[in-house]
Amino acid sequence: MQGDADTAHNARMMSISSRGSAGAAAAYFQSHLRAGEYYTSSPGAWHGSAATEALRLPQAVVEQDFVAIIEGMSPDGRAMVQGCGPRHRAGWDATFSVPKSVSVLWSQLRGSQRLAIEQAQSRAVHAALQLLERQAIRVRIGKGGSAQVP
Repeated sequence: MQGDADTAHNARMMSISSRGSAGAAAAYFQSHLRAGEYYTSSPGAWHGSAATEALRLPQAVVEQDFVAIIEGMSPDGRAMVQGCGPRHRAGWDATFSVPKSVSVLWSQLRGSQRLAIEQAQSRAVHAALQLLERQAIRVRIGKGGSAQVP
């Protein structure tokens, strides 16, 4: 049974995938996020200095800003990249998950105990995003995107 414990311990808690075109990402937003599915009961939030400082986005993600950003535009309509628009590659999606045991425990709790798990997950995601922003996320600049900057 040691193998089972190792597998559970090493479960992937974050997955990263390409989002494809901006048009496809916008359609996803419109069909899932706007619809208020159970796992998106609270609004998304922008994270990172590019969103909060450079683009001055409000805390909550709203559809108009989301579509502009994934199309490579600023919220006020300025082109930020070459080839902006609905066919622009939207970027990457990072999905954070908890182990199944935490999900099961959460489903059986109520009130402050459930909230404590939600807050712990939120803190963990925030810390992971800060680490990614500092250590991994880069922007390509210059002719042909030859230079990379944090």
